[in-house]
Amino acid sequence: MSIQQADWAWLPEDIMDAILKKLGSADEYMRVSRVCMSWFSFVRDRTEFKELLRKQAPLLVIPAINNHRHRRNLHDVIDGKTYDVQITLPYNRRCCGSSHGWLATVGRKMVITLTNPFSQRRVRLPPIFNPPKGNITRDNPNYFYSWVHKVILSNDSDLSSENCVVGAIYDHVNSLAFIKLGDECWTYVDANLIAFVDIIFSNGLLYAIDRVGMLISVDINIESYVGENEIEVIVPHCRASQSNMVYIFESWGGDILMIQRFLVKQPDHEDLYLTRKIRVFMLQRNSSMRSEWIGVKNLNGETLFLGDNHSTSLSSSEIPALKPNCIYYTDDY
Repeated sequence: MSIQQADWAWLPEDIMDAILKKLGSADEYMRVSRVCMSWFSFVRDRTEFKELLRKQAPLLVIPAINNHRHRRNLHDVIDGKTYDVQITLPYNRRCCGSSHGWLATVGRKMVITLTNPFSQRRVRLPPIFNPPKGNITRDNPNYFYSWVHKVILSNDSDLSSENCVVGAIYDHVNSLAFIKLGDECWTYVDANLIAFVDIIFSNGLLYAIDRVGMLISVDINIESYVGENEIEVIVPHCRASQSNMVYIFESWGGDILMIQRFLVKQPDHEDLYLTRKIRVFMLQRNSSMRSEWIGVKNLNGETLFLGDNHSTSLSSSEIPALKPNCIYYTDDY
């Protein structure tokens, strides 16, 4: 008598529904989603899971607790819990961003790979640029890993939609580029506009900010980007003092805000910098005169998460464990 192995990947929908109804935490949904692509699809489309994610603070990617070189663990800074579920992320690729549940990594050939850590789906983008050859690459082959500074996505949509756009800050002068999924090459923004430190997508525009608070927007809705006509310099610079780090994000109310982070070097530690002050500004649009940054003292109960990730704002009223009007940040200097 032969014994046939059950095909767990294609369980009937009513049985999968019964299984998922037993789950109560995002951690449990993550475990189920990693079984196979079929189960991932069930979990991804489930309303209960989407609601849990909406109330889930961003997770930190940390070294694997078992020291596995190609895996990482996820840590929740709110409840201090490290999830047992591990994600695949090789150490020979630099992580250059996280956005809408996807991780962006870059290798020596400047190829950016987008990875969904739960479905393990990967999307390889065309090389963002060809780094120059010479003594720098020979003497320090890892030098160019840092030439892709930040990568974000305009939306998730499982990266199957042509509406998804990837934005990136790249090269040694922090230039700006973007690419629509399915395109064969990147679109490069005006080469005269450089030194950007953070980017976000909002209402069909790619916003970019530099260290002195200059804010520009790039229209990514057009069929064919042709250059200056699609770029608007919203704020030429910020009158406030220059800070070490600058971030930009969109509040729940749709306002564009800038965060300045001031650091101080510790005398007894050569590479240790501590944050001594944070300032918050809101973009004030003026139709009759140039827009400007206005200092604010309150985040209206929102909580911010800043770092190499896509800057994120959450409502502390929906996630009581969050501290309202507070900023969580990683050591990304």
